[in-house]
Amino acid sequence: KVNGDTLHLILNHWPSRRGGALAGEALRSKIAGMLREKADSIGRRYSYGAKIVIAGDFNCTPDDHEIRALIGHGDSDVCLTDLSEYPAAKGLGTYRYMGAWEMIDQVIVSASLLSSGNGLFTSHEMLKIFKPDFLLKKDPKYPGMSPFSTYRGYRYQGGFSDHLPVLLDIGFRQTAPQE
Repeated sequence: KVNGDTLHLILNHWPSRRGGALAGEALRSKIAGMLREKADSIGRRYSYGAKIVIAGDFNCTPDDHEIRALIGHGDSDVCLTDLSEYPAAKGLGTYRYMGAWEMIDQVIVSASLLSSGNGLFTSHEMLKIFKPDFLLKKDPKYPGMSPFSTYRGYRYQGGFSDHLPVLLDIGFRQTAPQE
């Protein structure tokens, strides 16, 4: 809680796609459904609009049906927005697969966090991919840079992660009391 305003954080690491895009798909779909139910449950408890952040390694992109199912329920108690759609649309990402960047590390927020005129808030512009030079190295197979991972296969190479981190700034604004 910040000055009486509650922020609900739901952090994730969904099953990998190792073995192909369909690997783990059924489980990722079930998790998306459970998350939707959890967000709606939180939303029902807060008549002023629950402020929710759902973030993590989803092992799928903003366009994948699992994410679409999570954010796209018109009859839900909480409207969700995937802030990661914006960098992904620009060809940016957090994970590089076969020379192409993918945005599989995502931040999804409730509409009340985006539209808040009082208390905690965020915006599309407040999501950043953290990519300083020390987190990147020349890709040995494809042109360009890739995340400097700890391992390449089973060989230790001393890096940090095969994903780039995402950062979301959360602000706080307080409107003057009405007289």
